[in-house]
Amino acid sequence: PVGPEGSTGDRLGALRERLKEAHYPYLSANMVDKKTNQLPEMQNLFKSTLKQVGDLKVGIIGLTTLQTPVTTRPENVAELRFTDLRDATLSESKRLRDAGAQIVVAVAHVGIQCLAGKGTAGVAFRRESDPQGPCLDDDEAVSYLRSLPAGTIDAFFAGHSHQIVHHWVNGIPVVQA
Repeated sequence: PVGPEGSTGDRLGALRERLKEAHYPYLSANMVDKKTNQLPEMQNLFKSTLKQVGDLKVGIIGLTTLQTPVTTRPENVAELRFTDLRDATLSESKRLRDAGAQIVVAVAHVGIQCLAGKGTAGVAFRRESDPQGPCLDDDEAVSYLRSLPAGTIDAFFAGHSHQIVHHWVNGIPVVQA
């Protein structure tokens, strides 16, 4: 079969092309090749990264929603498996802290949804100044964040559910644009 970008038999062709074009690393600690059970070997693809920011060493863990096989074309990710967010985070957080990270954050294509606060009933899209209500208990990000032991990550930067969020879950500051 001809895959994306015209590459015969390579269903990950489009992803490989985007990675080659990127001037920054793509991060996903919980995406593995189904055959090897390891991160796919691709240019610019890493589980995490460690950056020196001023006097601080900051570890950044990338995560991908477990919903990926149903929120994109399944054939584009047929060779991939998306593993447990918690397990991937625990492993990478330990590795980054062992390497000297003073702060560890997760940057995730894993959305979070929170209800509008008092005075914004019925509002689906919040402004940053609107009060925030509780986050949905069965939400993927909320369940994940509540499962983490204290000190695993210091902040969570979300994306996917298209809702402005500025909240705390399980003692972890959460933001989403």
